[in-house]
Amino acid sequence: MKKWTLLVIPEGQGNTSTLQLHAFYLWAAVGVLVLLTFTSAFFFKRYQISQEEMAHLAEWNRQMQILQSQDNNNANGAEELDPEMLRELGQHIRAEYEARDNAITEDLNALYDLESQVRQVHGLPPRSSSAVPPPASGNGDNGRGGGPSVYDSLQAQEDPMMARPPTLIYGASRPSADLIVQEINLRMESLEHLLDNLEEKQNEVARTPSIQPTNHPDARVSSNFGYREDPFSNSLRHHDGIDFSAPPGSDVLATGEGTVIKAEYDGHFGNVVEIDHGEGKTTLYAHMQELLVSAGDEVERGEVIGLVGSTGRSTGPHIHYEVRRDGQPVDPSPYLGS
Repeated sequence: MKKWTLLVIPEGQGNTSTLQLHAFYLWAAVGVLVLLTFTSAFFFKRYQISQEEMAHLAEWNRQMQILQSQDNNNANGAEELDPEMLRELGQHIRAEYEARDNAITEDLNALYDLESQVRQVHGLPPRSSSAVPPPASGNGDNGRGGGPSVYDSLQAQEDPMMARPPTLIYGASRPSADLIVQEINLRMESLEHLLDNLEEKQNEVARTPSIQPTNHPDARVSSNFGYREDPFSNSLRHHDGIDFSAPPGSDVLATGEGTVIKAEYDGHFGNVVEIDHGEGKTTLYAHMQELLVSAGDEVERGEVIGLVGSTGRSTGPHIHYEVRRDGQPVDPSPYLGS
């Protein structure tokens, strides 16, 4: 996942800090902003159209009252209402209504397309109209028949909300007002569902370890994950994490949002902190000079949880960093970011 890194350099003395921004946050913010803007504009335009329709209906009623008054005044043998005038008036009213109905349908189509594109960007399934076409009329007694289909079991498992094509709204020339209102309600429900999914993905990204455990400019990797020559026994042993050599007292950072489940002195690890990030992922930070958090604390990515030291089984100041999945150490390299 693409990231941007901001480097913050304080005036005078102090450690330089970095802030990494994920592309997901930017796309999520842009997607939500576009959806909210488009939805607001859609309903505002719909309100304007409704107001115009009410004004035209009022004008039509006024003209009909005038014509009716003229008809009453001409009751003593005067001319009757002009049928051609009534026909033209009816055609004008009908044409304006159809134009506004088409405008609403086009806006709804655009809203559906935009929602589908946002769902595709974020890997979410599409949601189509829940309306289904009525049965086609036929001749005679409308008899129907046919044997079982090999697709019956598959169709029975489909979600009607996801699978039914929105043929009554999208692509229809004259959708009814009830169907338009029904589709608007469905789109609003779908947008709420989309926001919930985006929030879940945002939380998942925030809890995923994705930065180095120290941001000191002189920090460097002194030992990688995997088999190595043990610095004490000189025998070949597996190293379950990555060691970052840094000056004593340097900040040790939580690499992702989570809950501290361990903060204590633990034998060869020395002063150690372990953080639970959910989804079976935990991180461990060992050999610290000082612990700045306690078990049960909630921490954010980049929060200082301790200071680099050389406690426990250590040859010098460094931070031993592990990433574990379901309790098993894995290579932390993919979680270190760029």
